[in-house]
Formats: sequence, structure tokens, C-alpha cells
Amino acid sequence: MRADPRILMANNAFTQLTGYRISEIKGQGANLLKSGRHDNAFYKRMWDEVLHKGFWKGDIWNLVLSGEIRCHHLNISTVRDESLEPQYYVGMLQAVHFMAQHDILTGLANRSMLMEQLERHLALAKRHGRGVALLYLDLDGFKSVNDQFGHKVGELVLKMGWKLVEASRAPCPLPRSGQGHCDFGQRRRRPLSGARQHKRGAAGSSG
Repeated sequence: MRADPRILMANNAFTQLTGYRISEIKGQGANLLKSGRHDNAFYKRMWDEVLHKGFWKGDIWNLVLSGEIRCHHLNISTVRDESLEPQYYVGMLQAVHFMAQHDILTGLANRSMLMEQLERHLALAKRHGRGVALLYLDLDGFKSVNDQFGHKVGELVLKMGWKLVEASRAPCPLPRSGQGHCDFGQRRRRPLSGARQHKRGAAGSSG
């Protein structure tokens, strides 16, 4: 594989997903949509699989023309010549419905996902005689961070939510329910009355 694979052609679906016209991307590097969400090791593993297995598939964060970072499902397949040497690489992007329930900036679940998951866990708690605990995290002074240091720094603060996800190891999502807000859900062995109280409180804060 050449060190800098180039885009030779694309269809209209690519334009719809990324905003780039075909004339704008022809001859551009294959890293045109690189978002910064993945490290170099991620791309190395991806291309190693393409080289050794002939294909790769998975979800990837892409930077589209509008400046938004979107999650796409990507399939890369190898087209070989008569000598079985790689000749072309064909990539197929698909929109991921994941984004309808996740925050675009941080990738964390949004309020819609929070309420869906909370209702589900409350129903399970009622069925099994358990309760649900909901921890609400509010970043004090977050607006001041944006005003004083700029939105780039504010984005870095919000992305620390990823660290909480990794540290929690919990089956419940850690959603970003608003600016500077995160919620952490965990099943607990509590009376059902406690679960009902949490349900009322959550419903009241969702408006």
C-alpha cells in the first residue's frame, strides 16, 4: 500500500454524508475526514487489517465539511489485480443512527438516551424489587471557562466525560444532559419506593 492513498472517485451518497462535492475530494488524501478523535494506533490497526485480511469494518468519527464530527460505519475492502496485488481500496460509509441519541461533541449519550435508559432500568427495578440511583454532575463555572479560555478549552473539559465512562465500568450510560451536565445511573438494591422517588425527580428535571 502506498504511504498516502488518494481518493479517486466517490458517489452522491458520500456528498450527502460529508458535504464534500466529488470535484472537491478527487485526488485528496484518504485522511481527508480525519477528526482527531482517534489516535495513530487506531489507524495503524485499521490499515494493518486491510493489508493482511483484505478488509476492515467498524465505526469511525469523521470531520465533515460543516465542521461537525459525525460517527459513520465504514467498510474498507481491497480490490486486487490478476497477480493478487492490492490495486484499489473501496470504502463504504453509512450514517449511524447512534448520533440521534448521543452528543456530537463528546460522543456521550444525550438526554433522550438518558430518559429511555432510566425508564428501562426503573421498570427492571420494579420487577425485581430493587431501586435505581441517579447521580447528577454539574460543572460549576463552566460558562466562565468558555468565556475566559475559549470554547476549545471548554470542549476539552466536556470530553473528560470519556474518562468517567472508562472508570465507571457500569452498564448504564453516562449521558450529557445539558451544558456542563452529566448523569450517572447505577442499579442499587433499594426499596421500590426509592425507585419511584427517583423517577419523579428525573421527570421533573427533564423539562
